[in-house]
Amino acid sequence: MIYRVASPEQLNNRELRVLGQKFFDESKSSGRLNWEHVKGNMIAMLVSGTGAIWIAEEASRPVGIIGGLITPHFFTGDPVAIETFWYVDPDHRTGTIGPRLKKQYEDWALNLEVQEIHMSRIHGIQDEKMHDYYVKAGYPPYETVYRKIV
Repeated sequence: MIYRVASPEQLNNRELRVLGQKFFDESKSSGRLNWEHVKGNMIAMLVSGTGAIWIAEEASRPVGIIGGLITPHFFTGDPVAIETFWYVDPDHRTGTIGPRLKKQYEDWALNLEVQEIHMSRIHGIQDEKMHDYYVKAGYPPYETVYRKIV
């Protein structure tokens, strides 16, 4: 398994789009995946210097990804890290890919001296397992987002 810090050029990988579609489908998001829009957002994260993305590859095929942003806390202005996406292909969830990707994100955030590191999860994707995983890793529940599809 190879773990890479993503560059804008690597985001053109067709297999990464396949992984993105799996994430989109599993998350039960509304609408249709617009990969060019997703890729544009990821490139903006990278070129702005406020974000970073790590990709786990097996035999040159992406099987996991995590991305995060550094932003000022809304109330304090202190820097916080916000995980914007984290996904591991279902066929690779029994190993250490997910935790290793999270560790790279956390190390990056800590090196930037953030005051908080935020992680999120989409309900419906391994709910109990992920809740327990986050709490055990030192991330107690903080906020829940509700959405209304119109």
